[in-house]
Amino acid sequence: MFGHSFQLADVTCFNGNFYAVNKIGKVFRCELGLEEGSSAPKCVEFANTPPQFRRTELNFIVDLGGHPCMIGCNYGQYQYIKEDGEVEMEHINGEPQIAISFLTEAIKIVRLDMHSRIWESIFSLGDRSLFFGNCYSFSVLAADYLACTSNCIYFADNQSEFYNTTKGGGINTGIYNCANKKILRLPVGDDEQGFQSKFTPPLWILPTSQ
Repeated sequence: MFGHSFQLADVTCFNGNFYAVNKIGKVFRCELGLEEGSSAPKCVEFANTPPQFRRTELNFIVDLGGHPCMIGCNYGQYQYIKEDGEVEMEHINGEPQIAISFLTEAIKIVRLDMHSRIWESIFSLGDRSLFFGNCYSFSVLAADYLACTSNCIYFADNQSEFYNTTKGGGINTGIYNCANKKILRLPVGDDEQGFQSKFTPPLWILPTSQ
């Protein structure tokens, strides 16, 4: 259905409908065809790529306090340097390659006007916290969850092509502060083993009161 650049990157449910964003930032609405006389389920283009996101490399879609929003991430490529100054190598499929990772360097957020379908940049989450990564994206009132910091974005590694590398998934995990645009890399300290996995990176879990 989609070429490589049109592969869906994230999906969310908003006002009873499913919306998806692809790798280049276009938004699609999933029409399930449940109404009488309607056709089979289909995916139709709903909104164009935000002009603010021309250079972002990965996109997520989320309901942010009753507003559909898109998050765009920019990444930087890094090599691992040993204590002796040599570049670290790893073997992938039996072939030696330079060990690299991609780390989040900047995050942008835009909000969609559902009527005009125009994207507006937003620079603060207010009293909310936002989570995205190798699971569905969601936002919460920071005051409702112990240790959540308002106006911060919690992100986790979701680049599956790097899970089977030497370091494993979970390298690109951290907290982005929307106020000062600084990133706190996780884990803090030496507890890397609990974060890195060749099977899956860390997942954000939303607890309920049930």
